[in-house]
Amino acid sequence: MMIYFSIPGKCGHWPLSPSECQIMKIKSINFRFGFLLAGVVRRGILSFVAFEITAAAVGFATFRTLRRSEEKRKYLYLNWPSLSSTYYWVEDSISFGQLTGTRLRLSDQRRWAQIDLNSENIETD
Repeated sequence: MMIYFSIPGKCGHWPLSPSECQIMKIKSINFRFGFLLAGVVRRGILSFVAFEITAAAVGFATFRTLRRSEEKRKYLYLNWPSLSSTYYWVEDSISFGQLTGTRLRLSDQRRWAQIDLNSENIETD
């Protein structure tokens, strides 16, 4: 009968054969890897949730700013027309069929056409 001795603390148990010690090391590595993987997944989920909350807050702040400021709506309309039409579409969507965004867009376009001498860059539907 052969007894294998290992240094206490190296493999966790005393006495262990070399193959048992190797198995213990592999299990220990897998166990640590599982904790590392769980930490990475947890951080990924938390980062995604933080990103979603931040995006929603920025979107809400932008919508609120555009809703309150005609000059910012005009700037958006002249420089980024697709974002402007998205704003008016969202305004229509949250008004539940009252077409608030369409009425606001037409009102803004009429007002900007009267103020601007160069009104050919203002579109109408």
